[in-house]
Amino acid sequence: MKKRFVWIIAFALLLALNFSVAAVFAAESTPMWETSSAGASVTGNETVSNVTGEAGTAVVLNQKGKVNFNEGAYVEFIIVKATDTTIDENARSNGNNYIRFTAVNAQGVGVEMVIYARYSSVSTMVNKMDVDVFYLDPAIEAGNNAVEGKKYLETFETYQRIEDTRHCIDIHKENGMWFFAFDGLTAIPVPELNAMDLSEASLTFEYFSKTNKPSFKLYTAKAGIKKHYIENNLLQFGSDQIEQLADDTVRYKIADQRAAQYAGQQIRYREHLISATGYDVRQPITIEYSYDVSNASAVWYAVGLGRPDVLDSINRLKYDVFGEDKTEVVEDYSDSIAVKNDGIMFQTGTGMAQPTEPSQNNRLESYTTNSASKPYEGRENMDRITFIVKENGTDMYHNGKLIFSDLVTKLSDFESNGYKAYPYFHFFEDVASTSKGNTIVVNGFNVPELTEEDAEYKVVGNSNQDLTVGLKNPGTGAITMLAPDAEGVLQEMDASLYSYDAENQTLTIKYSWFDGKAYDIYKLYASNGDGSAEISVRYSDPDLATLPPTVEKDSYFWKTGSGTEDLVVKVDIHNGIWKSFSGAGIMTNNYTAEPEAEGSTVYVITISKDFLNNKKAGSYTFTVRTTDVEEGSYSCQFKVTVGESESGGGTEEPDDKPENPDGGEPQKGGCSSAIGVGSIVAAALALGAAAVLLLRKKVR
Repeated sequence: MKKRFVWIIAFALLLALNFSVAAVFAAESTPMWETSSAGASVTGNETVSNVTGEAGTAVVLNQKGKVNFNEGAYVEFIIVKATDTTIDENARSNGNNYIRFTAVNAQGVGVEMVIYARYSSVSTMVNKMDVDVFYLDPAIEAGNNAVEGKKYLETFETYQRIEDTRHCIDIHKENGMWFFAFDGLTAIPVPELNAMDLSEASLTFEYFSKTNKPSFKLYTAKAGIKKHYIENNLLQFGSDQIEQLADDTVRYKIADQRAAQYAGQQIRYREHLISATGYDVRQPITIEYSYDVSNASAVWYAVGLGRPDVLDSINRLKYDVFGEDKTEVVEDYSDSIAVKNDGIMFQTGTGMAQPTEPSQNNRLESYTTNSASKPYEGRENMDRITFIVKENGTDMYHNGKLIFSDLVTKLSDFESNGYKAYPYFHFFEDVASTSKGNTIVVNGFNVPELTEEDAEYKVVGNSNQDLTVGLKNPGTGAITMLAPDAEGVLQEMDASLYSYDAENQTLTIKYSWFDGKAYDIYKLYASNGDGSAEISVRYSDPDLATLPPTVEKDSYFWKTGSGTEDLVVKVDIHNGIWKSFSGAGIMTNNYTAEPEAEGSTVYVITISKDFLNNKKAGSYTFTVRTTDVEEGSYSCQFKVTVGESESGGGTEEPDDKPENPDGGEPQKGGCSSAIGVGSIVAAALALGAAAVLLLRKKVR
């Protein structure tokens, strides 16, 4: 009896298992896309539907259930072979192939994308598909670019391989704007559609092939965003190659694939870079970037302030889709964004700049860029543009120099949207090239600024002293610190290790961040969310503290025009390394500087009597600079008074020139060193304190 009961239980379990397996296989074999089209069949499972149909008959499929595009979703499909559709360069006009995808809500409001397969690399130089984008709404009336219930938005071209490629229709929102994308490119957002609700959308996928039997794989819609079109606060349309650099900047290479089809021809690029955030024009707006002139396809580019309707100001590619000749171009890419939004056009070949507004386009001014004639190397290559918008016009500064005043843009142009402007980059018509392009490295807009740009910062090991940095934050975001981890990748610094005093514009970084790290130079970044300031800090070995140079006398007298012997000055550089001697316009042929003896740290500076005899009465300051193995900068100064008597008789000359007059490297020096200048005793005291003090070197 017991054995019979066991067999019954085993049989029941086996039967249940069989039913479970059958249910699983039944579920897996049920495609989510279904059709009632004549001659069409659908097989597959919940993930992918394998679809075939009849040539010359449209296959119309509907996906079961609703899809939430408000949160982002995408649909993928594969045309396995080129012969699974009727590829035709004239498909726009003869309709030999198309894919029509629609996503609509219960009210019939939504989007339609019609895709034409025009070129295959099997038979031509490029692959190409056209994508027509329409807004659907029963309330739309027939008119310009519209028929009843449907408004034509634009056409964009993609250059992915048609066959054996997983194509993607991606619909989602970013920053409140709708993006209708295909294969990594997107239609330009239309702000008027921002309120559209596609949280419960019904999907239709229609596939037509005129002469070849249609066959394709259609995947069930997946939740999520396949690709973002707002990266690092910049809106772009998909053709960019984007790279986050180690110095907290972003490189954008405008790799517009239209260049492959129109190689060598004059074309206008579709791509732009536009700030996704509006900035208050009642305050100065700064833009910090570096344009790579080393391999540029363009000789012009523009930077400007987009007005509230900046997206609407961009010309799209549009065909006469509702007319008889559907291949007629009725609107094409242009420089409309620069023409309609005040900006500055930079001529990279001539070093001249001019306003983009047509009525002021004849104004030309020179500019000097920090971008070297080679790819971007670091923050020293950054240019800074500042726009100051006023009641009656705009002033524009480039690297601190006023380039243009009274540009046409005025405050009232931004009143309608709360005085917000949208900075942009625009690339002009150019000879299409697949080997060259437009490359820009962007830091951001209204980024934090060091209040002492030439300051050098040092933290000495074992000092337990925090670092204080002057920092201005013109943005609205809070200051956060970024620092490299063990692999050199920037990470957000723990908030307990720094603080920012906005009122006093002071950033404090705790010594504990440096403690235990290798003695080296560390590049830290103070970010406000729109960009960052780079802070280079040397964490110094206390055993390598360097004495500043000292001069045997602080002042010397020279009788006007009557000196008969050269002036000799002795300077002890101690354990420093000789760097330079400058002041009063002296050049290298006006002096010599040599060690007093082999191995001596005392240098003898001999200033030519001819140089001094030609100086008018006055007081002249000379500076000796040294450095160390850590590239620190140290200095001392002495004065030479020229006159009839030692009481002087002339005016004081400037302490030092901003540049080395002998044509050597520009001098960063000032009148003091990081440790201090004075007697040997004072220097020795400074050396003794170096192990416990934080050293901050300011270089004027």
